[in-house]
Amino acid sequence: MNGRKWESLCKRCGLCCYEKDRTPDGRFIIRLDKPCFWLDQEKRTCTVYTERFRTYENCKKMTIFHALFAGYLPSTCGYVEHFRPFRLRKQPVYYPFVSPVFTGTEFQRSEPTETSVQFPCMEEK
Repeated sequence: MNGRKWESLCKRCGLCCYEKDRTPDGRFIIRLDKPCFWLDQEKRTCTVYTERFRTYENCKKMTIFHALFAGYLPSTCGYVEHFRPFRLRKQPVYYPFVSPVFTGTEFQRSEPTETSVQFPCMEEK
């Protein structure tokens, strides 16, 4: 698959550009209150896209491996839809402004709340 075809799979939701935490039961928490510094939240694109791996060491290149196995990608992600259309799995939990806290002996978090945050890849079809 060439670069243009690969890039065309992305729906530009920006969810892969937010901080992620993992709960003890294996679910991912997408921290919608902590976007990458270079994410343009209005356009949902990276402002340093061509230099992102040199600019930010935590930026990970989207690969077929991520598309197949990354638990933080929603089922509506273009890469997920293309590479694993029939795979059933747990959906990530999106917490708009809740900070998970590790007390040292247990992991505490609030239950998900209704949110007005809507991403293009999460729209109903």
